[in-house]
Amino acid sequence: MIDSKTKATFGFRNKANELITMELEAVSLEMWEHSEVSKLKLTVPGIKNPKTVDVGFWFAPVSGIKALYIQFTDYPSFEEMQVFGEHLAALFKKTN
Repeated sequence: MIDSKTKATFGFRNKANELITMELEAVSLEMWEHSEVSKLKLTVPGIKNPKTVDVGFWFAPVSGIKALYIQFTDYPSFEEMQVFGEHLAALFKKTN
């Protein structure tokens, strides 16, 4: 949850399990579209994209480690989120 539309605080843990927080300010759509970082295409080795996916919202296990990759561009409806959660729960039960 965020308190502001102009900034957000992110938390990360390093290898020593120390919490590192970083506050980032929002950028305008125009600033984003003209930035170099908006052109980056990130990939994660070991992710096999599902054959049938909603382009804006899907998940897949990461090969070789106990991790899950979740891809989304926007949140679907409540009903779709409920189905998504059920699929995640089924995957967790199957893999643990």
